[in-house]
Amino acid sequence: MSITGEFNREIQKITRKMITSDLVHIIASDAHSRDGRPPVLSRAVEEAAKIIGIGRAEKMVRDIPQAVIEGREVVAVHGSKLEIGN
Repeated sequence: MSITGEFNREIQKITRKMITSDLVHIIASDAHSRDGRPPVLSRAVEEAAKIIGIGRAEKMVRDIPQAVIEGREVVAVHGSKLEIGN
């Protein structure tokens, strides 16, 4: 997962900046299989909670995705400009 650093540290760093800049609205997995890459999001929620708090992180993994599935309106916080680099 990008936020946990499983892919690499640079992707993790960029992901953290995106969360800090309100450019991430949903935490999800691209689970490939139950065994190979299972859809376990608890570590991602823990990492996001360090940045934005547990309440908001849990909404990003539970409430907001559920609203999207149900076709309900989701009001997103408008993100700020993201500077990638040094």
